[in-house]
Amino acid sequence: MFNPVQLGFGIRGGAEAAVHAVRTYVETTHTEARVVVKLDFCNAFTTLRRDVLLTTVLARFPACYRYIWQSYRYPSHLSCGSSQLSSETGVQQGDPYGPLGYGLGSLPLFENLDCDIAVGFLDDVTLAGQADKVIAAVRTIIARGFKMGLELNLGKCEIYSVGSFTADRLHAIRKVLDTFPGMVVAKEEDLVLLGAPLTSAACEIFLQSKTVQLDHFLRRLKNIPAHFSLYLLKNCLFIPKLLYGFRTARCYEHMPLMETMDKCMRAGLSSILNIRVNDMQWSQMTLPVRDGGLGLRATKSLVLPAFLASAYSVASLVSSIYPSTNEAHLASAVQQWATQTRSEPPTDNARKFQTAWDRPAIDHVVSTLRLAATTETDKAVLLAALNRDSGAWLNALPAPSLHTFLRDDEVRIGVALRFGLHVVEEHNCVNCASRETNGHHGLSCSSSKGRWSRHLELNSETKRKPRAFLARWSHPDCQTRLISARTA
Repeated sequence: MFNPVQLGFGIRGGAEAAVHAVRTYVETTHTEARVVVKLDFCNAFTTLRRDVLLTTVLARFPACYRYIWQSYRYPSHLSCGSSQLSSETGVQQGDPYGPLGYGLGSLPLFENLDCDIAVGFLDDVTLAGQADKVIAAVRTIIARGFKMGLELNLGKCEIYSVGSFTADRLHAIRKVLDTFPGMVVAKEEDLVLLGAPLTSAACEIFLQSKTVQLDHFLRRLKNIPAHFSLYLLKNCLFIPKLLYGFRTARCYEHMPLMETMDKCMRAGLSSILNIRVNDMQWSQMTLPVRDGGLGLRATKSLVLPAFLASAYSVASLVSSIYPSTNEAHLASAVQQWATQTRSEPPTDNARKFQTAWDRPAIDHVVSTLRLAATTETDKAVLLAALNRDSGAWLNALPAPSLHTFLRDDEVRIGVALRFGLHVVEEHNCVNCASRETNGHHGLSCSSSKGRWSRHLELNSETKRKPRAFLARWSHPDCQTRLISARTA
């Protein structure tokens, strides 16, 4: 019902589809000047007339009419201190049916608009086309919105022009401003739709601002326990804040900025965990947890899979929004991905999933790590990290009340042992004078006293006489003595 004009409710990938369609329109070379207009309504959710809402719901979605009628047939009372306010228009904040009701009520705004693109994400409406047609469409939306209780806020509406000749673009903008003088002319570096940059200049500004935010987060995370910091970086403050931008914008065209962001993360993480990391160890740390990593993905390895998966997953929806689009604009991104991963692109059924684009790069890194592990210690460290359950502690919620919280030294040692880092300064063992930096020798020194020597003897006995050793310990008399000892 909403496809392809109102993408804010019930449309999978609706925001990404709107951004991809408008960005493709902006990147297309037009022989004549075109304008892109972003419309903003004043308090749209709270000003939509409820009689219009109920009438539209009854006509288009009668199955839920009785529930919405019961919710909005009478005004609601909102408490503000000792006084009460009467809520008589719009949908209520927190109502699960609120976006659906607004989407249904706003559908008449998009009927029979003669534009190249006319798409909305709830109260954010974007129009694109020739200046005269866009002007007529805006007039129509103003007239229809007035009947619904919606009013444009021209001070927040933006206009941008595309085309081959600068003079034609300026003329098109002037024509729209003469009709709607309050609109703001957007610059190329400020052209953003639904939080996603549409141009290369805007993408550069977006990445620079995210790098500044990341540096700010890293400096503040030093003041809290390392386990909390690591969990927040992995699940909240790094890739989760960037992934939407990676999926909707051509961030892969700015690899130097990606590398700067990764260097910032590497330096900040080393400071938080108090560890030193070389290039090979950092490449392993940026893998997913189940593939032997830390779960903090590198931006330069994730940006292409995210963009390609998003573009292909909403390709049909983008074509319905902007019929002139095709997959030719993705050829350069696919070629760059193939060059980096040395792999063939996924099949038609799999290319809409980000995992299908990300898995070849992960497998390539893992194979490189296997080849680089030349010593027995390096091989053991890598195989232990690749065990599926070895990284479960990295995914656990650090909650002291659940006894899943680790102190700073425990986190540092856990990360160091997982990746074979230098957990201590080079020193001589006090028992056998062996030199070490990774802390492994202290766990298995044959000259140490107490339980470690007993563990070493048990391992040595198992290696020397496995069959006789297992047969002796499996004897019934031995088992009886063992049970008696445990009971005692």
